Amino acid sequence: MATSYRDLRSTQDILSRTNHGHEIAQMLQSLGFWVRDERTHTRAAPQAFPTNVEQIETPTALADAQLYWQSELSRVTELLGVLEGERFDAKQDAKRVRNEVGAQLLDEQQTLDAKDRLKSTELKMKAEIDQRVTAADERVSFVEMLISSLDGLRSSIEGKCRVLSREQTRRDNELQTRIRHS
Repeated sequence: MATSYRDLRSTQDILSRTNHGHEIAQMLQSLGFWVRDERTHTRAAPQAFPTNVEQIETPTALADAQLYWQSELSRVTELLGVLEGERFDAKQDAKRVRNEVGAQLLDEQQTLDAKDRLKSTELKMKAEIDQRVTAADERVSFVEMLISSLDGLRSSIEGKCRVLSREQTRRDNELQTRIRHS
């Protein structure tokens, strides 16, 4: 599996790089959860977060910004859920591959004379550089890199949602004050 992340452009791109991402998404859909399907939903261009939320002019514009960023938070959370399952699978697969390679190396050692057998640390080193083990480790690393990146993004978006919510509360309080004083 290629571990490049530079060409990832959609949820489908990420799921196609995982062993069970599509299956998990289909299972969630069959349970009645809405899971974005990039083939049937078009995505608007990403929006920049306003540098000064007080300058959002209308209540509708503020509500639209809240809706957009809450939707982004939901997308990231959805992907994180699928990738957490994929991480578990990748780690289990890496453990299984390590055990298979180790067993194969031990079997090979049994056919050798005692003086020609590798020491335990040498066997472990040989197992770690086996192409199957490195490929399994790369898969774990790729999924963990995606999770780390998306988790940071989720934290950022949560902060943006809080800022917009506070602005909405500030405006509501300001309106209530004007109503009481009029």
